[in-house]
Amino acid sequence: TGALTYFMFLVFFLSVYLSNDKNIASRIVKSLCIVFIINIFYGLYFHFSGHDIFSWNNRYKKFLGTVGNPDFASSLIGFTSAATFAFLLSNELKPMLRISLGFNLILNLFVILKSQAKQGLIIWVISISLILLVYIKEMIELIIK
Repeated sequence: TGALTYFMFLVFFLSVYLSNDKNIASRIVKSLCIVFIINIFYGLYFHFSGHDIFSWNNRYKKFLGTVGNPDFASSLIGFTSAATFAFLLSNELKPMLRISLGFNLILNLFVILKSQAKQGLIIWVISISLILLVYIKEMIELIIK
């Protein structure tokens, strides 16, 4: 199920990227940022208090997030960090929001590292790198025009 999920995420994100409707892409990115923020604060609460908000049957004794598995939780945070990073690169952001999103990305990485799940870190690095490459490509195209 993991490979199929990741394939569908890829199709979804490519569809958003190729869409010409900036309004839809912006709403999706904002929604993913909200999911990201909820899971980050949930993870921070779990890390610092040692207690989970819900009484899961947590055999992992690690952060589960809202998905019930530390691998899935770190992957979700990795994917949503991509949306946050893309939103962070927007020219339309107010400085305080930009600082908040940057701080959230650092918290994101902290929670992923504390989850000890490798796939979250891999997704975080790959997704941030891909978005950065697309951003650089678009900046080069603007300079050439």
